[in-house]
Amino acid sequence: MTRRLVCASVAALLSGALLGCLEAIAPGSPHAGAVSLAIAPLFVDAGAEAGVPGDVDLIRITLHNPPKSDTTLNFPVAPGQDSIIISIPITLSGGVDTVGVTFQAIRSSDNTVLYSGLQTFRLQPGVPTGSGSPLVAKYVGPGGNIASIAIVPRATTIKPGDTLAFGYTALDSSGATILGMPVLFASRNKSIVTVNVGGVAKGVALGSSYVVLTSGARSSVKDSALVTVSNVIPPSVVSLTGTPGYGVMLPGDKVTYAVTGTDTAGKTVTPAGLSFTSRTPAVATVDATTGVITAVASGRSVIVAQAPSTTGTAFDSTLVVVAASGSAVVAAIGDGRAFDVAAAGGTVKVRVLVDLRGVPGDTLGSYNAQLNWNTAALTYVSSAAVSGGFAAPTLNETQTASGQLRFGSADPTGSAGAFALVEVTFTAAAAGSSPLTLGVTDLSTAKTFLQLQPAAVIVSGAATVH
Repeated sequence: MTRRLVCASVAALLSGALLGCLEAIAPGSPHAGAVSLAIAPLFVDAGAEAGVPGDVDLIRITLHNPPKSDTTLNFPVAPGQDSIIISIPITLSGGVDTVGVTFQAIRSSDNTVLYSGLQTFRLQPGVPTGSGSPLVAKYVGPGGNIASIAIVPRATTIKPGDTLAFGYTALDSSGATILGMPVLFASRNKSIVTVNVGGVAKGVALGSSYVVLTSGARSSVKDSALVTVSNVIPPSVVSLTGTPGYGVMLPGDKVTYAVTGTDTAGKTVTPAGLSFTSRTPAVATVDATTGVITAVASGRSVIVAQAPSTTGTAFDSTLVVVAASGSAVVAAIGDGRAFDVAAAGGTVKVRVLVDLRGVPGDTLGSYNAQLNWNTAALTYVSSAAVSGGFAAPTLNETQTASGQLRFGSADPTGSAGAFALVEVTFTAAAAGSSPLTLGVTDLSTAKTFLQLQPAAVIVSGAATVH
């Protein structure tokens, strides 16, 4: 949050602290006198043209005037202080003097330097620097390589007088989560919704307003949430279920991620405030409100759906694989979901699927594969061919007690498009999780015996037992 409105002079805080501590380079000069160095820090990348970023509560200034020792001063930024001019009275014993100023704006809770600047000022006895010489302070804190930021929840309804705390996730260019980055929350219409520096929104009057989240590391990186203030609150949900739970797409393909909710009575309802986010938009984007996924480039992306729930926020997600030209995709998927969930004692059906749409004109002639799992969570029951799928597999079940199944098959006529190789049935043994680790050693075409395995994308799903 950036604070600004009041200009606070801190000369009183510093008065006397620097008097006599800096001298001119020529001590014998007859032009002794005093000068007031007034500095007005300009915070860039702070989401505003002026003001003090809200995470800054300590400013540290170091004055450099060789050959004298450096002088460092710390002073707090008071809560609610919106802008500052730092006036430093200095006694010079000579004529024109040059003073270097190192400026740091600090978040004292973790001693993180968020903004830093270095500038040189020319001082002359009896000549003040003015009402505030600008000193540019650039952002140097966490999130300098931020790629995206997502506010949570993306849409919600509250009653007048109610409050709601917003959260956010920031990702860097490698897809890693950024911790400790300052942000700015703002309401587009404060007469409807207000929001404080911590992201807590409050309903003021009936209507709607967007709450805008801006990265303190780069003001161009933003996200927003629609807050509706109403006397009627839509039914909340306990959980979300999205379809499809896994999908293979080609660049340019579109598919809708359809999501339903379950309420406290176990009934299927339409979730209110539903929103969608792509973890890797360079691979696949998703419309934040409609859930329409668009494949962009080869790779993998997790698409997340979220909505306000009885416990805060409910989530579900799907894995989208965008196939590169010339690449087959082979995946082990439980119950049609890359991130399967089952109740202890229930049945989990894992299908090993092949998608050859990235290699048009080729058909699969033979394969050899291996599936591994966690026997503490899943107990092997059986394996079988899938109707309409590839030729029935030859099974090696000798190691299933230790969590390994080997299987393979061949068909001289081959299969094209997307199809299943085998379906493996498990019992959900006990609470825990299990990767469905898939390995493929052979993936050959039927007529040319071209080996597709080196360029294939192998997807290992996962199953969680509750």
